[in-house]
Amino acid sequence: MASFGPGELQMKVLQHLALPLTAPTIQIALALEVSPKRVSKAAASLVDRGYISRDRPGIYKITFRGLQAIADGKVITSGPVDASSNVLSRPETNGFRDRVWRSMRLRGTFTISDVVCDAVDGERDAMTNAGSYIRVLKSSGYVSELPGRRKGTKPGSNGLKRFRLDRNTGPRAPLHRSKLGIVHDFNTGEDIPCR
Repeated sequence: MASFGPGELQMKVLQHLALPLTAPTIQIALALEVSPKRVSKAAASLVDRGYISRDRPGIYKITFRGLQAIADGKVITSGPVDASSNVLSRPETNGFRDRVWRSMRLRGTFTISDVVCDAVDGERDAMTNAGSYIRVLKSSGYVSELPGRRKGTKPGSNGLKRFRLDRNTGPRAPLHRSKLGIVHDFNTGEDIPCR
């Protein structure tokens, strides 16, 4: 028997259905070397997500959305389909990164020091935290680094890197989900991969 995690098995079922377009549970189970019960459970999740449909009991068919997900290289995770039941529905907060995001939105172009001065409220390692957040936003296309540097305040300084906010999607700060390698945007509902 093969060993797949829940999200992994959903991907395998979806990919298996891409070739014949329609297949019964038992055929998928034999091809993937897992129990029919696990295939049924994975298929039920894929039906909920709209990637496959049930032709008849025990027979599944890939949908256009499922084919598109494969073509786009989408990675299915085992998390809940309903955003109201996980972290993605968290209430609006006023944490340090939320304040950094608001500062970036107001300024448009900024340095790490600029947004830290605007956002700090007694946080330890605020410069490190803001720098990490800006790197994540840069890797997901929200922020870009501008050429040239602003003059530094210390003697011998190379200057301060300047950044520009390219994707101002709304008031809620994008959330970095490091285990998944994505940034979730509460304003658009999108999950953007980090490069």
